[in-house]
Amino acid sequence: LSSASLIGRYNDEAGQAKRLKHIDRIHSAVHSLTGLLEDFLSAGRLEEGKVQMHLQEANLEEKLRVWTTEFRETTWKGGEILFSSSGETDFQMITDLRILHNILLNLLSNAVKYSNEPIAVQVQLSRRDAVVLISVSDKGMGIPEKDQEHLFERFFRATNVTNIQGTGLGLHIVREYAELLGGTLSFISKQGLGSTFTVILPITGAESPHTGLIHPQMA
Repeated sequence: LSSASLIGRYNDEAGQAKRLKHIDRIHSAVHSLTGLLEDFLSAGRLEEGKVQMHLQEANLEEKLRVWTTEFRETTWKGGEILFSSSGETDFQMITDLRILHNILLNLLSNAVKYSNEPIAVQVQLSRRDAVVLISVSDKGMGIPEKDQEHLFERFFRATNVTNIQGTGLGLHIVREYAELLGGTLSFISKQGLGSTFTVILPITGAESPHTGLIHPQMA
């Protein structure tokens, strides 16, 4: 609000730089508020069982590539956000694209938020038999070992990120979404070295059995 008020004072050419600075602050504040509201709304819908599935067939590789590119073009920090896949594999699958999009955006936002510049984030897509693995890796601050067992709890935030804005709902929501799609969410992390979060989904849709899901191992 203060930035919006101050913009009115810089009404000549000399004030253009200051106007742009306050406009950036407004954009950032609106983005943060929108994210907070969406987290609380998503958590509420999940808790009440009001998330409706809309399954459709899609090429997962094409969708992830487009979504990663869109995120990279709108992110506010410099660095690399790259996508790769084992391209010889068929990634045609049945899923809910809206939920999957939310999963990816949440993981990418976390990877950027908890990384220092220059950012280096990698989205990787692979397939093993009847499941696909979507991994988002960063070289950021990582998660303290003592905090890792609580990471998916509602409102929990790791002890090394208390100075960074957040609700502690994001990863809880991502795990719930992954389970709605018939899959799982797992991670590996070392403090100071970064984290990798992996969503494992059945290729044939959310109603497939969970047995035989493969969990990534520490490289």
